[in-house]
Amino acid sequence: MYANKGNRLKQLRAFCQVARLGSVTEAGRYIASSQPAVSQQVRKLEGALGATLFQRKGPHLTLTPAGHQLYEMAMPLVARMDRLAGVFADQHRGHATGELDIAVGPTTAESVLPGYLHRLHERQRDMVVNVAVVGNRERVRRLREFEADIAFSAADLPQLDLDFQPVFSSKMVLIAPPGHPLGGRSSVSISEAAMYPAVTPRLADSVCHRGEQYGRMPNRVAEVDGWSEIKRFVEEGIGIAFVPEICVTDLDRVCKIPVAEYARPLVYGMLTRRNCPPSLAAESFVQIVKESATGD
Repeated sequence: MYANKGNRLKQLRAFCQVARLGSVTEAGRYIASSQPAVSQQVRKLEGALGATLFQRKGPHLTLTPAGHQLYEMAMPLVARMDRLAGVFADQHRGHATGELDIAVGPTTAESVLPGYLHRLHERQRDMVVNVAVVGNRERVRRLREFEADIAFSAADLPQLDLDFQPVFSSKMVLIAPPGHPLGGRSSVSISEAAMYPAVTPRLADSVCHRGEQYGRMPNRVAEVDGWSEIKRFVEEGIGIAFVPEICVTDLDRVCKIPVAEYARPLVYGMLTRRNCPPSLAAESFVQIVKESATGD
């Protein structure tokens, strides 16, 4: 019976990595196993469960509805088992020595993350931190797929499987290319801004921005994923844009104009997996972020 349980864990590990990576070959590399062995583990799991887990179209694999259901159940368990030895060792020693994976956007990476990592390094010099600077959608995917321990995002709607802890906020400002008619204004209203071509975030790829302010911009000419990319579009004269003030620097070739009636700032924070105990490394980082927010 115990041998079967051990085999089941191998089968679930193979299945989860194939589902996560979309490739038997890549899954084999990840778990240090051969492609035939991974395929065999998946076939045995399908036989034991009496369910087809993948739709196979040539080299491409996609999850069936049963596969999606199993993946949501199994991936957290497999991830915990794979991290068990490291988590126990850290708790036994009383301090984190492993790796920490963080997914952030360019604004957070440039503005606030270095300070957090400096304080973390002062306390945990033997910890390795891997930082991925990626788009909003990719940050959440990495977190959900256990490729990241923590993700930073701007969020204002609840997620069913993720917890959001506010960290800092930034008021929104209007940016315009040099020489734009609004460039010399001391403030501008949203209705006035709506008269000009605008660049907005790619709302379909957003995690949970409500985006009602962008819906009031009828002359939208481009949707772009990422504040840095939006700034480049504005610099090239494609349109104006609403962006968080924190992402605008003196190096940007744009005019920054305060926005009247823009009451609500954009709130940034940490996203973590719900109902999934964090590693000691992640706990240490979260504690540093909380201390920084309170000024301790």
